Amino acid sequence: GRYGFSTVWTGTELIVWGGSTNSDSGQLVRLNTGARYRPSTDTWQPMSATGAPSVRSFHSAVWTGTEMIVWGGQSTNGNGDYLSLRNGGRYNPTFDSWLPISTVNAPGTNGGYYGHWAMVWTGTRVLALATSLATSSGGSTVGGLYDPANDSWLAVSTVNAPDSSLYDPYAGDGFWTGTHLVVPDYRTGRLKRYSPTTNVWETLPA
Repeated sequence: GRYGFSTVWTGTELIVWGGSTNSDSGQLVRLNTGARYRPSTDTWQPMSATGAPSVRSFHSAVWTGTEMIVWGGQSTNGNGDYLSLRNGGRYNPTFDSWLPISTVNAPGTNGGYYGHWAMVWTGTRVLALATSLATSSGGSTVGGLYDPANDSWLAVSTVNAPDSSLYDPYAGDGFWTGTHLVVPDYRTGRLKRYSPTTNVWETLPA
């Protein structure tokens, strides 16, 4: 068994990847393995681990129509401390193969944010938001737009961006309307929406 894993639906298969489990001695073990489930035949097929991202849990994943994009998540360093990750990979089920994702201009720094709380596919790009490390007063929002066609990142504006929760970055998630990402603002209890076209945040009416 495992927890903190990601899932995507391809249209024909469910892909489950990564996460954590516990050893017989109770030690936490993070994974970078996965499998594909096909309901039509009620069968599982293991995924290749060659070139897969490093072990992690509580990461994000989206389906682009041809690939599963995995980004971020948590791991541990040599001292057993939590480490937030700023890397990922692209999995193509047709070829059962992985490609790395560029980290140039990607949001945040290694260990520099707490966790992902929204990641969606816009139809052309991956839109990812995360909570930066901060004091007990809360965290700030960092984000990026990833273009798989060019393997490149663009920054998301922080002007009027929602305040995110340091304590529970997984409590809420965003959804894609077709034109905007809508997410909760934890400090105000309001909803905000982001337009990748204009790179602008707006607060929705109460």
